[in-house]
Amino acid sequence: MKKLFLILLIVLPLVLYSQEYKILQNLEFYYQGESKLKIQGDKILLYNFATEEWLDTSNSRYYKFSYKVNENGFVEVFCNDEKFFLLKTNITYVDNYRNGLPVLDKNQLLSIKSSGNFSEKINGKEVDYNVENLRTAVIWGGREDPFWYYDLNEPFVTKSGNSGIGEYIELHFVHPQKSIAILGGFVKTSRQDLFRKNNRIKRVLIKDLDSDYSVEKEFEDIAMFQPILFDKYLSNIRIEIKEVYKGSKYDDTCISGIMISNFYPLKNE
Repeated sequence: MKKLFLILLIVLPLVLYSQEYKILQNLEFYYQGESKLKIQGDKILLYNFATEEWLDTSNSRYYKFSYKVNENGFVEVFCNDEKFFLLKTNITYVDNYRNGLPVLDKNQLLSIKSSGNFSEKINGKEVDYNVENLRTAVIWGGREDPFWYYDLNEPFVTKSGNSGIGEYIELHFVHPQKSIAILGGFVKTSRQDLFRKNNRIKRVLIKDLDSDYSVEKEFEDIAMFQPILFDKYLSNIRIEIKEVYKGSKYDDTCISGIMISNFYPLKNE
């Protein structure tokens, strides 16, 4: 049976206490697509659908949940003796095998391009960190867990020379989007140290290529998908990097994934 590691996602900077992270305040997520959970302070609560109450899992007979942000900026969630990584509320599995179709295929994303990318030779093999890698970062999963994060996927890495500042990605969606989520940094659960060693995006400018609309987003320094909301539906956007968190070893700015919210044509509103 293939090995899967549960990975649900969120956002937060590396601080001593997890409850100080804004995104974790009353954050709701799902365990195995069924159990509804919520972070409250330093505890995790479980929703009882029968009584419509949130129950503290610290003293539960069956499921004991807890969490912490580790030294690499990953959110670790513990259930009894198992450990999972929390990446996003609707991404529940990390998969080390290419077992599904990519979410951002031609049915969802007409085109994706960048201002340039980095490549290198590793053990004599050329590794190209091009923007097309973002198409395959998330794959279709199962009925209860629709999206899986593909942990062996290579990130997109901006070209060398300017720390990534001013570099951009352009996206042309099949269906107009009201929001997207970006997983900044070099994110691999098997090599968590790469997140802090490389640059991570801190601030981006989203421009609508069909109008003069734009919006800025500041990211917390955490290994999680972070949402960007728009005031209207957009079909063509440019994501320009304005500021980064500097890596401890490398001056490469990495982005490991992009998710969209609208997978189907819009209905009349």
